[in-house]
Amino acid sequence: MKSFVVFLQEWPAYVRINLDDSILERSRTLLERHPRHTLDAIHLASAIELQDQLQEPSVMISADAQLLRAAMAEHLETKRIPL
Repeated sequence: MKSFVVFLQEWPAYVRINLDDSILERSRTLLERHPRHTLDAIHLASAIELQDQLQEPSVMISADAQLLRAAMAEHLETKRIPL
């Protein structure tokens, strides 16, 4: 429950991007390279898209070690957080 409260408090500061066809296509490609859950692939594709748009490093933050390994393989900076 504490994580949810923190999420709600931090929500206004989050950068949000639209889920469009390019994100979904990139997700499909990522699933071929990194067999993960569909939502993980969308999360990863979104972070890569953000990095491409900003042309600066993007940090993937997650408690999921496998997702973070996939992010590192895709040249994203990572930060693991506890559950």
